[in-house]
Amino acid sequence: MGKIIGVGWQKTGTSSLGQAFRNLGFDTAGWHPVSSAIYKSGHHDALLAAAEHFEAFEDVPWAMLYEGLVARHPGSKLVLTLRKDLDSWFQSLVKHRARIEPKSFSSIEVLYGVPDIENHRDIAIARHELHIANVRAFAASNNVPLLEVCWEEGDGWAELCDFLGCKVPDRPFPHANQAPAKQALLKKRLKQLMAR
Repeated sequence: MGKIIGVGWQKTGTSSLGQAFRNLGFDTAGWHPVSSAIYKSGHHDALLAAAEHFEAFEDVPWAMLYEGLVARHPGSKLVLTLRKDLDSWFQSLVKHRARIEPKSFSSIEVLYGVPDIENHRDIAIARHELHIANVRAFAASNNVPLLEVCWEEGDGWAELCDFLGCKVPDRPFPHANQAPAKQALLKKRLKQLMAR
């Protein structure tokens, strides 16, 4: 049976995608320090074996294992989450890294090939662009269905549910891990609407 594999890198809306998968009833695996450590150690077969127990995947390390997952599970589909531009993506990544202990963010070195990204903007962006290009090429050459979405540009339930053949839930699309400023603006607008 095919899997649904989120192939977007961190800070592209992967948490929103994972929550959407869960809202649609899919047993979903997302980022976890243990799975990231296993990936970093090179034991990818262990992760691919563990994937048998899940229907959908998002974030690292699963976004890096899409080729192995597709090989093991014919009929899989890929969902590539994107940001509206690479500058906003990079700034979000830097802010995310500043909020947490560097040692807990072990995927930085694995994904970008550098111990930190703050001083390696061009490398980080180039590696991210290469990942996107590789996903697109893999999907095209292997006839794997690929959906590209950008939550910032208004994509949501309609695009995702159409791609997956699911009914659109009667609830707002989840926007997890929004920047605090966006959350504050949303609260302000909701209060204004309620006051009318």
